Amino acid sequence: MILSVILGIPCSQQIENFKPQSKSGKRKMSSRKIQGLPIYLQMMILQAMGSFNTSSYAPLNIFLKADFLLNAAQVGLITSFTFIGTIFTSFLSGILVDRIGPRNTLAISFASFGLASFTAFLASSYYVILLGYVILGAGYGMVTPSTNSSIMHHYSPNHVRPMGIKQTGVPIGAIFSAVLLPFVATHFSVGVSYLVILLVSVVALFSMIFGKDSSPQPVIKSAISREELKNVFRNRTLITISAVAAFLAWSQQTVLSYYVIFNESGGTSVYVAEIMLAILLFGSITGRIIWTFSSNWILGGNLIRIFSLIVFLSGTFVILIPFSVGNMFLAIPLALALGMTTVAWNSTYVTIISEVAPKGKVGIFSGLSLTILYAGAIIGTPLSGFIVDLTNSFVQMWLVVGTVLLVLSVTLTLTAKRLRLDYQAERVYKI
Repeated sequence: MILSVILGIPCSQQIENFKPQSKSGKRKMSSRKIQGLPIYLQMMILQAMGSFNTSSYAPLNIFLKADFLLNAAQVGLITSFTFIGTIFTSFLSGILVDRIGPRNTLAISFASFGLASFTAFLASSYYVILLGYVILGAGYGMVTPSTNSSIMHHYSPNHVRPMGIKQTGVPIGAIFSAVLLPFVATHFSVGVSYLVILLVSVVALFSMIFGKDSSPQPVIKSAISREELKNVFRNRTLITISAVAAFLAWSQQTVLSYYVIFNESGGTSVYVAEIMLAILLFGSITGRIIWTFSSNWILGGNLIRIFSLIVFLSGTFVILIPFSVGNMFLAIPLALALGMTTVAWNSTYVTIISEVAPKGKVGIFSGLSLTILYAGAIIGTPLSGFIVDLTNSFVQMWLVVGTVLLVLSVTLTLTAKRLRLDYQAERVYKI
């Protein structure tokens, strides 16, 4: 109910409000609003609340490192276990969204967030913290397929901008997490920070439960056949973009997991390092908006080539990170640039995956793609920590991650023409 008031949604309304189509086959504009904020803003807020919860490892890692005496690889495992939980639910949640609807799936998601944060609050050992983050990741694995499905239903085929705006909820939630949670951890304790996450989860969950009216919720009842599953795995554009995104997820989570610790190890105070993280996340909001609104004209509107450009810029800026330590004139603009590329690539990626999906199958396509993507975060983040522990330096880690991205950008550029043709054919099939 509380979130219903915040969003301007009466409790008798559904988040996933299906309206009859007009004779022309297009949805009426009224279907894109629920007596309050537009659907894409409502989905953005829910995405932000989920991101606030899941992004907690980035600002709290430095506190957990001190409390549990962790090395760099163990810090990376916190991120990995988050995405292990996510990968368990991503593919299944895609099917779940297509069968029971986004609203019910989101309710399950925020219930998982509540359980996870309460587990972390009670944690007295590093392993219980890992368990909490597994559950937290499992909850977040349901958020993106749910919100993607809602956006595609209400706005397709004019969904690129709404999808991009919805995705800005990811860095918005992360910024609030980076600013609020360290403040709470510093003045109270890390445990109290998890109570804040619990509060956010309860507010969202209550809005799902008490905002539901007595009418049955419309759902997509199409069955998922074995042949359809095979077609998902055979989709060349889906698999290629997802594989590249896995490496981007590695770089993204490496930056989010080690950026504060790296700056602090270079002599920057924890407070300033957390502020730099917030600046980076602010840059990611700007980047998502820029990539979204320029997608129609930059590089001829070819989203594959735009994605390749983002990969190239990400690799370049990651390599520059070691040169920014102690130099605020370079560190601040570099943090913004990292946010606009290394963190902000998700909006373009999500749009490509959602457009490739046939009508009514956005959930399962998103689920499979996110499963591949999160594998990069699971394997890559502790690998980055292992490089640090092995070399006793962060510099080699940044160089390895950046170089891999540069190689990938060249590879994707060379294959973009073929993927573009497949992509266009899949879009025609979808429409």
